[in-house]
Amino acid sequence: MLESDITELLVQPIVSELIELTTCPQGPAGPQGPIGPEGSDAISDTRLAVIANEDIEAFRIVRAVNATEVLKGTSVSGFIEARALGITTEAIANGASGAVKFFGVIEDPSFSYTAGDPLFLTTDGQITDVYSSLTVYNTTIGHGLGAGAIFIDLQEPVLL
Repeated sequence: MLESDITELLVQPIVSELIELTTCPQGPAGPQGPIGPEGSDAISDTRLAVIANEDIEAFRIVRAVNATEVLKGTSVSGFIEARALGITTEAIANGASGAVKFFGVIEDPSFSYTAGDPLFLTTDGQITDVYSSLTVYNTTIGHGLGAGAIFIDLQEPVLL
């Protein structure tokens, strides 16, 4: 038996059947499934669970010590200290766990930054809207959204 004969006997019927299956008309739509649980807004509520290696106040910029632990960031030391991981959303005691937000909107009545103005990391994990050439690194952490809100969008530190 030749190879072409084997192809006709074995492959051709399968190909014909596949063509018939793929060209059939679509049936009616099935019934609606049950409604699933409400999801989180991944863009505006992006948080990490961390453990503080020191007492950290709410709304402080933190840096990673390792995969789970954080310290307050600073712009007057080295690159590692100025590399922001996120912002605390609540005070976290030394050794305790808490949440760090690394992207999105954070609201608090204490924020009074002008909408659109860039925000920077300063010393002790604090946020400022004043650019300073006196720091070692400039880390942009986001921008103001007007009274009561900021937008976190962390950037890499820039050596000054």
